[in-house]
Amino acid sequence: MYFLKLLNFKGNKRVRHPSQPLAPFTPSNTTGIRPQKTTWAGLTAFLDLLNKSVGAVGPLKSAVGELVECIGICNKIARGRREYEDLSSELDNLFGELKEYYELCGQTLWTQSTAAEIQRVSDEVKLIIESVLQRRGRSHTQTYVRAEEDVQDIMECYRRIHSIFQKLQRILSKSTIQLLINGLKLAQVSPEFALELSRVLELNTDSQLQGLEAQFQKLLLSPLGSASKGLPLDLVVVIDALDECEDPEGAGFLIDMILAQPNLPIKFLITSRPEPAIRASLENSSAHFEVCHLHNLDETTVKGDIRIYLKDELRHMPTPLTNVQLDSLVERSNTLFIFAATAVRYIQSRNFSMNPEKRLALVLDASTTTSELKDAEISKLYMKIVDSAFADPALEEWDIDDRKRVLHAVICAQQPLTILALADLLEMTPKRVGDALDTLWSVLSVPSAGSNESFVTVLHTSFRDFIFSCPDSKIFHCDQKQHHQKLARRCIKMIRDTRPSFNICALESSYILDDEDSRLPERIKKAISPGLLYACLNWIAHLEIAGGPEDWDQFSDFFSSSLLLWMEILTLTRCIGLGPRIMWRAQQLSKVHPVYNSQIVWILTSMIA
Repeated sequence: MYFLKLLNFKGNKRVRHPSQPLAPFTPSNTTGIRPQKTTWAGLTAFLDLLNKSVGAVGPLKSAVGELVECIGICNKIARGRREYEDLSSELDNLFGELKEYYELCGQTLWTQSTAAEIQRVSDEVKLIIESVLQRRGRSHTQTYVRAEEDVQDIMECYRRIHSIFQKLQRILSKSTIQLLINGLKLAQVSPEFALELSRVLELNTDSQLQGLEAQFQKLLLSPLGSASKGLPLDLVVVIDALDECEDPEGAGFLIDMILAQPNLPIKFLITSRPEPAIRASLENSSAHFEVCHLHNLDETTVKGDIRIYLKDELRHMPTPLTNVQLDSLVERSNTLFIFAATAVRYIQSRNFSMNPEKRLALVLDASTTTSELKDAEISKLYMKIVDSAFADPALEEWDIDDRKRVLHAVICAQQPLTILALADLLEMTPKRVGDALDTLWSVLSVPSAGSNESFVTVLHTSFRDFIFSCPDSKIFHCDQKQHHQKLARRCIKMIRDTRPSFNICALESSYILDDEDSRLPERIKKAISPGLLYACLNWIAHLEIAGGPEDWDQFSDFFSSSLLLWMEILTLTRCIGLGPRIMWRAQQLSKVHPVYNSQIVWILTSMIA
């Protein structure tokens, strides 16, 4: 089966996937065919192109220029060694691909974030060279000249530089949706398609500047239609991270165009966060397709993949990662690759030169919250997702308030809640709750439309930490104690306002056993909503986290007027066994008020007796 990744422009060479690491090199036998010397044509051409450019490429131009100097010295030491020439060839090919991509689109489609990432990549390259200098304690000009005895340092330096420029390749490749469907990758596996595409390009020299629909039609559909018989069987086109396109509506439009062509001779595999525009395109389509939610995959399989990823990415740590540490990292990541990737980036900071052992310990510390990992990618991602959910200029004040209330309720909930239970708890309609959750699918597990029995949960505990630890954001920050106080008051109010306040299921006789009443389950379901049951089971937990009730008189009134109703609900739902424990926790909480405490002690004694 063929897999093509259209998100990454690779020219017409066969290259490694950007996320695939270089294989470790081992010293080879000096006998046999002499390795071909690398000419560094790709690097030279890339630098020449950068030298003709201005703007955001300035830092990159400086870093590549410094690298050219170093390579000139390295060649005098290591040239002729098979492993060195192989690695040099890989690196030079990568520069050739970057040059071709830059020639195609230049800087016209770069954003501020693209420029910032390029600055960071440039700094990392310079730091690698600087770290080698510091390790050896030699001057810039002497470092590699006197490194004859340790060629492996040069090899390691090249591997890291290769990894960094792969990051640059990924950054450039996702800068715009206009370059997603360029058709060039398909041309590599089908001569017939390549011929048809070349004809189209001859007639449309400005294809990359045309709209998405025109590109899709001219660069994909038209050549595919003419070359369908010559395409390999089981051809799959991969569109990776579609959500990262800067135009969300354009991303949805792309899906619409793909789904509108059910008879294409190729298949598409699209990966994306579940952003509203993308979900809407899928939900509104009648075409046949399958959706796989990563958080619903088998946990063992996902954790196994995360383990492989972590082991590979952290293999260059100065102090090798132990199996215990690796296992702990996998557990901390749970089933989210984004958390694993964030941990890797944090530990790898500046090529393991920023005390990676201490950073690893911080990540593994169970008390560590997202706020402590200030530079972590996951915080930036969460900020981006939540900002987009609250910053839409089309939102009214009540829309923002709905989103905030629903988000905080899910974050503070003491057990998973359905959309119906959330609606009950927040005094909202299920539709309002669903609308409020619409932009938060990337961080919350949200049931599909109409699935009111499924639970809304946080995908990873780090998101809960993030919401609690962003006091600077008045829009979505959650004051934990204050909000638990609100939820506790709401729970108590729900119980107190329930009518009737006695015999809630309108039972004809107290002498009939529950198991003998065939209509009782239906009556219970009608009389006791999911939100009311949640309130009965969790009011005490919210009070504990809030540090006790603000109004102790209201707390006392609850026991005076609603205690029997509360016990009846627990009995009907077969949760009465939890009652004594809940009352004991209330008694512990009320120790600061002797009057209320003695009242609860009396109730607790009666329940146990």
